[in-house]
Amino acid sequence: MIIASFYTITSIEGHSVSLTGTHMLPVFIPEENKRIVLRASKVTLKHHLILFNRTIKIENIRINQRIGFNSPLTLSSYLFVNNISTSVFADRYSKLE
Repeated sequence: MIIASFYTITSIEGHSVSLTGTHMLPVFIPEENKRIVLRASKVTLKHHLILFNRTIKIENIRINQRIGFNSPLTLSSYLFVNNISTSVFADRYSKLE
């Protein structure tokens, strides 16, 4: 059993995704009009989530402890979770004790 910190990022429309701080998440920076990929732990309220064909403001970011986690693999390295674009990559893996 592994306990890990999860970041639950919720949009102003109620879309949410939960992932560990080291998992990568594509986000949009409105001030710079560009998309980047950040660690979940680096995402802030100034970023927007990327949904299918649009972006949306982040309303809330919560951190909580959860047991176990999963990292699916895809051919494209991306997938949609609750209509939110996500990456299957993490920037590193460290054994949690």
